[in-house]
Parts: sequence; structure tokens; C-alpha cells
Amino acid sequence: MLLPLLEGKQKEASMDVARQTDDEQEKLWNGVAGRGWVEAQELLDRLFKPFEDLLVEAVSAGSANRVLDVGCGTGSTTLAVARLLGASGRCIGIDISDPMLAAARARAEREGTPASFIRANAQTHVFEPASFDMIISRFGVMFFDDSVRAFANLRRAARDGAALADRAKALGFHLTGEQLQTVFEEFKQLADKKKEIYDGDIAALCEQQILDVPETWTLANYRVNCGTEGRPTVKLTLRRGGQDVTEEMTGGDGPADAWHAGRRRIRARPPPPRSPRCASAHRSVPRAGARAPRPASPPSEPSGPVCHALDR
Repeated sequence: MLLPLLEGKQKEASMDVARQTDDEQEKLWNGVAGRGWVEAQELLDRLFKPFEDLLVEAVSAGSANRVLDVGCGTGSTTLAVARLLGASGRCIGIDISDPMLAAARARAEREGTPASFIRANAQTHVFEPASFDMIISRFGVMFFDDSVRAFANLRRAARDGAALADRAKALGFHLTGEQLQTVFEEFKQLADKKKEIYDGDIAALCEQQILDVPETWTLANYRVNCGTEGRPTVKLTLRRGGQDVTEEMTGGDGPADAWHAGRRRIRARPPPPRSPRCASAHRSVPRAGARAPRPASPPSEPSGPVCHALDR
């Protein structure tokens, strides 16, 4: 009965503490709460081990070499990730509690694990820009006084496209730095348009960078139907070599999903046979003095941080 009782009390205490301001939190975690956590360290580490395992698994699945653990407490998760990375990487824990950080540093020294710790507020600490490949937290981010400011600060400390690169690699795409940067910019645009990003979206963005498509598609026409009733539909017409191809699609979370589903279906069609007259040419050449028409540009590709995230 002891473990469920402690777990219940810990949840109640965490909810109360999470509503306090930065100054109140610092006073609390450097006082009775911090000392109490150190005293109950072994029990709490066992209690939260499943969450620690998930975070270590996430780090292992990626290619991160520099990891930040936000609200690291007595250092259990920081040390587990540091052991995983070994001498080739580095895991840094950050927390506002002196008692808990003292315990974390003592643990690292005892076991000879190359982890390091910063005594600071992750919400306001000035990190070196783009200095971390991955940022993790077991439950620490629930205590931020201003979550928007805190995550904006952490975003500056994160390397662009780090999580996206790992996910792309897991999906079988190995992109150059330039290709990844393009995918990342489009990924950010997509994230602004959709409430969720799926693996299929990432795969479509990656395919666009690596496929060697000999022909050029231009947007001829599209019509979007959406509202409070029914599923969103998109009627899309793309033009290739003077031929129009039309698809009408319904599906996904909204018009952006339907638009991209139609685009992918059209582009998957085989090219039409070339006539002997133009078999050796991929582009038409305008007559002398003629002004080349300006091709229509399709809507900006959805793009748009996985940052999938797990709390401390």
C-alpha cells in the first residue's frame, strides 16, 4: 500500500507546485521539497523508471550526441542517457534545486558517468544557440511559470531539424544538409496548417527532395470545399507537357491533407509517351523575341520541431 499512497501524494503535490511562480518554486525546491525528494530518491527512481526508459529509448532511436535534460532533479534520467551516449556524446541536466543537483553530481562521480549539471532556470537560462540535438524532460516542464517563454528559450538551444532528421532516417531517407534544411522549412509551414503531422507527410516532403523527376508539373487549377459539415475535398488539376490531369480527393484532417493526397496521386502516374518530334527535348523553346510565360506556382508546400516530446 505504501507505493500507491506515495504516488497519489506525489501527484497532488506536483499539481500544487506546478501552479506556483518561479520565485516560489525556487524557494520550495531548495527547501523542504528538494530535501524530501533527495531522501526519497531511490523510491521515486523506481516509480518513474518506465518514463525514464521511454526517454532513453527515444534518444537511442535517434542520432543525438548532445542532449539536454530539463528539470533533471537527482539525475536519474540524465545519467541513464549519459551512459547510453558514452564518451562520444554528452548529456547535461538543468535544475533549480541545489540539494537535488548535489545528489545528482555525487551519483555521477560515484559511478564515473560523464554527465554534467547546470544550476539554473531552463525558462530563462542563456543557452548557447543550437547547442543540443535533443531536449528531453521527465516531468520538469510542467513546472514552468511561463510555458511559452520557456519553450521559446529551449527552441533557441535546439539545433534546427535535429528531430526531423532522425525521423527521416527512421523512415529510410538519408538527406544532405541542404535537402534537410529545405524539408525543415516546408515542415514548419505544414505544421502551421495542420494540427498533427504524420509519417506520411514527412515521407512526402523527403521524396520531393530526392526523387529525380524529369518532367515539370505546373498548377492549372484547384478548388477547395470545406465547412462544418462533411469532409474537406480538393479538386486539383496539374499540367505536364500540355496535358491536364485532374484528381478529386477527400481525406485526412483538412484541405491540406486532401491537396497533398491528390498531388501525390497525380505525380505517381506514368508520363505520357513522347511524340517523335519532341522525343529529344524536355522543354519547349520560345520563338525569338517572345516573352516566356510565367508558370503558376502551387500553394506553399505544407511543412513545419518532431518534435514529439515527453515530459520529465
